[in-house]
Amino acid sequence: MRAIQTDHAEPRDSMDSPCYRVNFWVQPRPGYSWVLDAYVLVEVRDVSEALGWVDEHANGRTFELFAEMDFEPEAPFGTSRKTGLVRLLGSNPNAGESVEMGRFEKILPPAVIGLRHSDRTDLMEAPPCLCCRVHGSLVLDIDGP
Repeated sequence: MRAIQTDHAEPRDSMDSPCYRVNFWVQPRPGYSWVLDAYVLVEVRDVSEALGWVDEHANGRTFELFAEMDFEPEAPFGTSRKTGLVRLLGSNPNAGESVEMGRFEKILPPAVIGLRHSDRTDLMEAPPCLCCRVHGSLVLDIDGP
């Protein structure tokens, strides 16, 4: 870090009471990705009050604290906030980590062995399975591959 002396600044914009964003992170098990629990703090006097709220609610969780750069009205849960953020404290524990988010495997029940995807309508239809909800029904492969 370097400190450079400067003259008093006349900022283009300033906010006396910005909203703060808090991200709490929990890792369910070692090797799993961290799970996010996010909050917006509104009507906050200053960063000290925001840090006090974080301290009361962290319960040992890793956290990040941000100041929002622009005013954004409150919205119902599930509505993403779009304003830019300035990180004040903490870091994202998922940053730079490659973690498996999920895996898709083709799993066929025993009754489906010997069946294949087909557009042929002259074959007997079999019950659809999970892998065929997108592709359509499975049909009995009478003629072979």
